[in-house]
Amino acid sequence: MLRVARRTRCLPTVLALTGWAGSLSAQDLDPIAERIRSNAFASQQAAATLGTLTDGFGHRLPGSEAHRAAAAWLVDRLNRYRLKVREETIELAQGWQRGRAVVEIIEPAPRRLPACFASVWSLPTHDLETGEARPVAGELVLADGPRDDVDGRIVLVDTSAVPFGARAEHPFPGAAAVLVDSGRPWAVGATGCATWAASGIPAPMPTVFLPHTEATRLRRFAGGDTEVRIAIDVAATLGEAVAIPEVVADLPGEGEHADEIVWIAAPFDSFDLGDGAATGAATATLLEAARLLSIAGKKPARTIRFVLLGASCLGLGSAGYAARHAEELDRHVTGLVIPAGGGAPRGLGLALQTETLPLAEQWFAPVTDLGLTDVGFRTGETDLPVAMQDLGVPVFEFLISGAEVALVEGTRADTLDRVLADDLRIAACAVATVAWRMAAGEAPGRFQR
Repeated sequence: MLRVARRTRCLPTVLALTGWAGSLSAQDLDPIAERIRSNAFASQQAAATLGTLTDGFGHRLPGSEAHRAAAAWLVDRLNRYRLKVREETIELAQGWQRGRAVVEIIEPAPRRLPACFASVWSLPTHDLETGEARPVAGELVLADGPRDDVDGRIVLVDTSAVPFGARAEHPFPGAAAVLVDSGRPWAVGATGCATWAASGIPAPMPTVFLPHTEATRLRRFAGGDTEVRIAIDVAATLGEAVAIPEVVADLPGEGEHADEIVWIAAPFDSFDLGDGAATGAATATLLEAARLLSIAGKKPARTIRFVLLGASCLGLGSAGYAARHAEELDRHVTGLVIPAGGGAPRGLGLALQTETLPLAEQWFAPVTDLGLTDVGFRTGETDLPVAMQDLGVPVFEFLISGAEVALVEGTRADTLDRVLADDLRIAACAVATVAWRMAAGEAPGRFQR
């Protein structure tokens, strides 16, 4: 069996839980919570799942063979839990495969910059028909936000200055290329999503992520009196339109609210550097929560729907799911998103929906002894629930601590040795318990955006 890091935490003992609230009585809820916890702490299944995803499949870039194989494996695993499982698809306008990325300073101090990697879905510099290499060269300019005066020049921008992902307009129209300060050291390298385009349509110019040390060097040069000139050569293969699998599995509810849906989602795709442990940890947590609920001994009051999203690294998040299920979104009463990271769970982000705080405190009451005490109003860093929230579905973000693996997502160091097996157990126990209480209790009101 593939194993996650041997480092462990002192696991909490299984406690008798009281004070449950919701449509089921305390007598009904306590045995379920105790069974979830007992089964979670006795199992190595979440760690084994993460091992298969990382050491078995490796990175899971949307459109890759590994991504498709992982989706099929996840369908099989969820079928073993006797859930109602189906594979759905999200359409990308083009497939993409990485090639080399070379960035060189021409002036004032010629050198090749190390550890540069193209953004996923970056436009290459070579001719798309003949394959002839056509490096881009130009003057370097700095940007701390969108600029429309950069025609023919190469823009250097920080990831915190301009949001990446789907945008109606590119923030640097007319630029010859964009360089992105990854904020990471050169030793691990880094990539990301800077397409600024929806549905897998490449940005209109090559985009490359640089180590922070090299981006800092370029800023020093650009702050002097000498013009800084840069040459960029990006190779990438653009393919035909591709259908990206996403996995949906229902644990049917029982009773008068059985047609209502509690939505639990996590990403299973990843960037193509490293092995995708950050998103793999979220996937493993969701799968283990589904297993724990499937053997809880009682059906939930509402249907609990588990969704594995297949194009989160492109910034698409839940957009594909929301579009496919538009006609039934009124039956989605609440939900929870498990972000990439793999750290110890700490609470819930309420996306500024202050009226939901009393309910959230009830959902998390049985797991506060596991360290999940942060139930607040922060929006969080993930884009996963935004599409659902915009359509009024009250979806919240599961908060995790800043573990090592969260800091190396998208780098060559995104490997499973940074994930603690105990963190996965606690996270799965918490997600299963909170999902059960979401299904059993009062539903929050619709979001007003």
